[in-house]
Amino acid sequence: MATNSCSSTKKQKLNNSSSLACNGVSNGLKNGTVARPEMCYFCFDVLSSYLNCLEPPKTPNFCNDAYPIFVTWEIAKDKRLRGCIGTFGAKNLHLGLQEYAVTSAVKDSRFSPITLDELPKLRVAVSILLHFEDGSDYLDWEVGVHGISIEYHSDRGVRHSATYLPEVASKQGWDQIQTIDSLLRKGGFKGTVTPEVRNAIKLTRYRSEKISATYSEYIDHCNLLNSQSSDGAHSDSGPSSEMVDREPQELPDDWVESSNDGIISVTKTGDIAVKIHAKPGAKKNGITDMSEEGVGVQISAPPVEGEANTELVRYIAEVLGLRKGDISLDKGSRSRNKTILVAKGKLSVEEVNEKIKREMSSN
Repeated sequence: MATNSCSSTKKQKLNNSSSLACNGVSNGLKNGTVARPEMCYFCFDVLSSYLNCLEPPKTPNFCNDAYPIFVTWEIAKDKRLRGCIGTFGAKNLHLGLQEYAVTSAVKDSRFSPITLDELPKLRVAVSILLHFEDGSDYLDWEVGVHGISIEYHSDRGVRHSATYLPEVASKQGWDQIQTIDSLLRKGGFKGTVTPEVRNAIKLTRYRSEKISATYSEYIDHCNLLNSQSSDGAHSDSGPSSEMVDREPQELPDDWVESSNDGIISVTKTGDIAVKIHAKPGAKKNGITDMSEEGVGVQISAPPVEGEANTELVRYIAEVLGLRKGDISLDKGSRSRNKTILVAKGKLSVEEVNEKIKREMSSN
């Protein structure tokens, strides 16, 4: 899908910079030709997969043209910003949204990473940036219509930049000068803002299409896709059924359950199997509960590149008073529902159960 043509004769200008953090505020331009609700659902799919240590979702079926994009996460109830990161470099939408759905959620340095427990409270917004034009001066833009990016150089010649999306100034009730001054501070300017400083700014203006969706709207979308697919298959744009309903893993037929409704059991080879319901991204390790899903374990490591699994094995070994080599991850390396094996002869089922309950009561 092609972009709308620029209203000016100037060529659309894309600054191939690194990722930028922005101030996200709800509701930008409506009825855009590029932004689609499916993009928001895809972002929820991506973040849900990431937080649950699952494989990334299937390729969506909305357009995959290249645009500068920003992804914004906020707590829907009070519109509190939780993360907003994007890029002025044109990115193909499929990979771009997959990247920034996670980056904006867990790597915005202004906020702590979003956790799995927060997921149902979230709203996501996708901003597609269009019509980039060089401003003739720092006032060559319109509040409520344009987003702006400024660039200036410090006394030492160091380049600084900052941006606000189109909706920020009007949401804050700022005029043009207040917005420029705020952007200078955001970009790291610490001196007195004078007319000379403002006149030295290089300004780029742009517009955006913005679409947003809440987690409940995402779940409604998932349920609709499920109801339309009698055999459980989904269209390419839809999340898999595991995004909506994750059943705990069942033990293989050759395992013998012995206590706690199968949470802790002995295999026929003599190892002890412990079903784990992992909760990565926590501030500290801890055992939170024991339910039919397994032993609830919060892990102080992000669910990325095996970090959470490594920390889980280390923590369980510590709880049981064993060496890391005595503990192994048998099932669920990419899922929240996992199975940990304790090497044969190290502990009894009763001892494992007692140590886990003791740790749980101490938290």
